[in-house]
Amino acid sequence: MIQKIKFLLFTLTSSLVIISCSNHTASQNNNQIATKADTDTGKEMADTQLAIDSNAYAKETVNEASALKLEKFLRSYFKKDLSVMDSNDRKFSFYEIDLNDDRKPEFFIWLRSPYFCGTGGCTFLLLDQDMKFIQRFTVMDPPVFRSSNLTNGWHDLILISSQSAEKTVFRHLKFDSASKKYPTNPSLVAESEVAPAGSDFIMWDENFSRAKEFVF
Repeated sequence: MIQKIKFLLFTLTSSLVIISCSNHTASQNNNQIATKADTDTGKEMADTQLAIDSNAYAKETVNEASALKLEKFLRSYFKKDLSVMDSNDRKFSFYEIDLNDDRKPEFFIWLRSPYFCGTGGCTFLLLDQDMKFIQRFTVMDPPVFRSSNLTNGWHDLILISSQSAEKTVFRHLKFDSASKKYPTNPSLVAESEVAPAGSDFIMWDENFSRAKEFVF
């Protein structure tokens, strides 16, 4: 009788151990599945965020190699100012945009810091593909439209001069063949009610064409 009881106890204990091990193994498998699911979800979220970040800026504004060249140019161009400028003063963004239809993009630079901006607007620079200086604009504000209309082989630039509930007024900057420049002070250009066309290329618009920011 005693032997039979011992056998029954042994059988019951063995069953409990097997059930416990099975539950532990299942729990481990479930944890591994959950961890993998969490990892996959995290990767998907990271990939999605990367895609969002890469699409957050206009493609003409994100070329890192171009940005490095522009940083070098700006450090040289403003070398006399660097000693009194901090990193916030040296912010800039750019567009690689073909303005004269030679299939070589110019570099249009917005110096977007209080050091270069005032109540009338900011300083912009225009360089050619070889980083050669073309001109400097003063008191100019974004957005800037590249018009489909050409003057002396260069696309007109259109700026918003003033905007109200009643109407929006613009300034059309046309390339001058004698000086080989656009007007350097847009505030002196006559105002016009002719708006950009829907096909005109827009730069530095926070809703449609954001530009990535760099520091030189």
